[in-house]
Amino acid sequence: MLSLSNIFSKEDLQDFIDKICRFLKISTIPDLYLETKIDGVSFSLIYKNGHLVTASTRGDGYVGEDITRNIKTINNLPKYIDNAPDLIEFRGEIYIEKNDFIKLNKKQANEKKALFANPRNAAAGSLRQLDSAITEERPLKYFIYAVGFQSSPFASYQSELFE
Repeated sequence: MLSLSNIFSKEDLQDFIDKICRFLKISTIPDLYLETKIDGVSFSLIYKNGHLVTASTRGDGYVGEDITRNIKTINNLPKYIDNAPDLIEFRGEIYIEKNDFIKLNKKQANEKKALFANPRNAAAGSLRQLDSAITEERPLKYFIYAVGFQSSPFASYQSELFE
């Protein structure tokens, strides 16, 4: 898994489009599906026969940390997917929203515990807990942005993935 790039201006977007066109050796702009980048902890989910079997962080891009037990504490994260291929990988971000982060740090302060530096570090630390009950207390959210490996087609377009 590689890191995602950021685009902060129209010029950055044009540079991205130009790179795509050069790489694909095309002269017309392809259809694009743009989405907001969530700054969290990258993760991969592996489903076998529709069942969530493994979750891991991006790590160094080749080997990540096993976070299966902790990621399963996120209430609305699907542990089973109907009509999934025999094997499929989803990629996304685990994050904490700003308002939830502020509340979490207030709770930490009230309990005389160390404050978190930022939402991303709080999310990362939450996923690395040895006690999944602590992870379950944290206001973690997830966002799926891509399909990695798939044994058979799951979605033909990015918009279908979100559906």
